Amino acid sequence: MMPTTKQTVSVRLDHEAKLRVEQAAKLVGQSAGAFIEKAGVERAQQVLIDWAIKQQRRGDASFSELAEQTNLSIEQIMAAAGQRD
Repeated sequence: MMPTTKQTVSVRLDHEAKLRVEQAAKLVGQSAGAFIEKAGVERAQQVLIDWAIKQQRRGDASFSELAEQTNLSIEQIMAAAGQRD
């Protein structure tokens, strides 16, 4: 068995939010933890892409600099920028 490379992040939810997350996770066949992990990763990626595109359009950084700063690939940033043109 290989050791995991994942890190733990704790999330506190009120009762209603917890129920919504559990129900949504159940609908897609995931655990609540897996559901939150996927949602968090997707949202973080979107925030980073949005920020990178703004920086690039202002001329503040190149695609390669933004890829390094955001830990996204140049291709991801360029593709997203192209979709918004």
